[in-house]
Amino acid sequence: MSTMAAMVDRPETTEEQLAREGWLKRCSAIEPRLSELIALYTELGFEVRCEPIDLAQLPREACRECFLVQYERYKTIYTRVIIKSYPERCEGSRDSSLRS
Repeated sequence: MSTMAAMVDRPETTEEQLAREGWLKRCSAIEPRLSELIALYTELGFEVRCEPIDLAQLPREACRECFLVQYERYKTIYTRVIIKSYPERCEGSRDSSLRS
């Protein structure tokens, strides 16, 4: 459970759990924009994850009404930076300026 959830004695939200894992909430969308945004974030080098929208997290009742009409089609996009592992720092490199 996150610190915030523990402070108010409630279950951790999906958004809080994903944030702990390094995911950043970007937006909610439906097709065709959903696929376009996934492709864009992937091309920019992000790992992309889609989750169902959390109606409880919507700011206003009016927003919930729009999302409820097509709830199954909406997804929330989360991204995080892809951490790449690199071989030992320049080991065996011919360029001596790159060696430690």
